[in-house]
This record gives sequence, structure tokens and C-alpha cells, in this order.
Amino acid sequence: MQINCPVDDGCYYTIVVDASGARTLAANGTDLGYGKIRKVPLDKVYLKIFAGKHSTLPIGSPPTSTNPNGFHPATIDGQWWCSNDVPVPAAAAHPAPGDEDYYTLFAYGIDNTGTTTAPAINQFRARVAGSGSGTLVACAGCVSGGGTGPCPPAVVLANALARAAKLDVTVPDGPGAGVASARLTGPLRWAVTVGGAAYEIFVCPTRGLVLRDAATEVVGAVRHHPFSATFPGALLKARGDVVVTVG
Repeated sequence: MQINCPVDDGCYYTIVVDASGARTLAANGTDLGYGKIRKVPLDKVYLKIFAGKHSTLPIGSPPTSTNPNGFHPATIDGQWWCSNDVPVPAAAAHPAPGDEDYYTLFAYGIDNTGTTTAPAINQFRARVAGSGSGTLVACAGCVSGGGTGPCPPAVVLANALARAAKLDVTVPDGPGAGVASARLTGPLRWAVTVGGAAYEIFVCPTRGLVLRDAATEVVGAVRHHPFSATFPGALLKARGDVVVTVG
């Protein structure tokens, strides 16, 4: 099982409130076992959102083939599952600092033998539109063309590096070969010395992660889960690519 959306990517997922006050949001995911360990799709997919951050089911029991145990049924289409209206509880009353507006989605599948799969678990942030700052997005549910598209890359990048006090800069060859530590000097900004020369790494809202010396800037190719950024090595007098990871 895999939850494709919502995810913890730096954006806030939109909570929809209807006339009765019910709070919901859309979600979607993939049945990773279909075609690999099973020849048929899952019979059922059940979803439930809890307030706060959780790594194990905080209350209640997982759904079974005969009892959903308060979980919300998703729509299944082959390997894909989706829902337009997963119920969202009130936010956690006393979250830890920095964990405000966090929720956790649990997704369980039930196969044609009645066996409940291990859950997919995603933590994410969500808000009602207009209730605070931050970039709001919405997952595609079961409506064709639904959702707002993914979280902007700059937001995802800033989220990945928000708590990085140190970055490791791996230089493959040349006078600065080895691993140098880039230290935090300001919000999303780090300084590093390689081969006796000073460089800066920073997040640019329009270009991404930038590495520069006094005269030249280069933009890295970023990957997530886990985070890494690859830069042309020439700026640091290396023949091979320079790789930046979270230290």
C-alpha cells in the first residue's frame, strides 16, 4: 500500500467544510501488491485521519473484511485507489512546537482472502482555506481533473531543508576532494569552505538549490526521499559531480 497524496511536503492540504460543518479532504494512492504478489486488485481500501503525528494506530482497531471499525471506504480502480471525502477531525489540542496543523492518514487494504494488509501511514499538514498562512494545495480524489497539482518545488525543497543545521558536501576529486561541512548561516542558507575557497549554498524560490562562489552560481539537480542535490563539479575544481546531502 502506498499513499500518494497527501504527503508531508511543506504545503498545507485543503480541508473542505460543508454546510453541516463536516470536514473532509481528498486522498489517493497505489496498491503496490497488485500484479506483484496478487493477480487481482484489493477488495477494499479503508482510510482514517487522526489529528497529530502518529507512527502507529493511536486508537481503535484496524479494519477487517467484515468490520470497517470506523474507517472510511475508498474507491478502487485497478492498482489505483482514491477518495473525495475522507473525514478530518479537529486539529490536535496541544501539539508540540512546530507540529501545529499536522494530521496522519492511515490506509489499509483488504485482499480477496480477507487478509488486512500492513498500513500505509503518511503525516501531513492541513488547513481550512483562509485560516492561516502557507501554500494550500489539494489532492486529486476520484474526480477527473481534480486537485490543484503538486506542491510547488520551492516549497518542497524548503520543507526538506528547514531543519538542516549542516549539509555534507561530497567532492569526488581535485584539490578539495572529500566531505566538507556546510554550516547554517541564516534561513535556508549555508556556508562551506572547499579547497581553501569559500562557497555558499542557499534556497532560491524560483531556481531551487544554488551553489555559488564570489563570481559564479550553479543550480543543483534535487532528489527527495532521501534528499540529495547534485552540482557540476567544475565550480569546486572537481571533474566529477559534487553531491550535497543533509548532515
